[in-house]
Amino acid sequence: MIKKVSSTEPMFYVSSAGYEAAICAKNEMEAASSFLEEALSKFGNNLKLSPLMVVFRASDAFYELTDLEEYCTYLNTPTVLANIGKYNLSKNVSTVFEGWTWD
Repeated sequence: MIKKVSSTEPMFYVSSAGYEAAICAKNEMEAASSFLEEALSKFGNNLKLSPLMVVFRASDAFYELTDLEEYCTYLNTPTVLANIGKYNLSKNVSTVFEGWTWD
């Protein structure tokens, strides 16, 4: 993807369950939501989901190559699913991931 640098919509790298994409969005939740909407549209019931989604604010990190961890956000997949209106899927996935911890 090639885009003109914009302060209103930075570039995010989103990764989850073996899928990844570069997405322009206003914030991390919007990037993760766009990612899931597109992935669900493309892969449908074959889409694999993991408990977390990693969203990296690539536009800002490019200029600050020091502590890259501050540009990384971890989002709960069921929360992102609910954000895009997939409430039943969010509830089902929450049940599957119940008790999952990240150690």
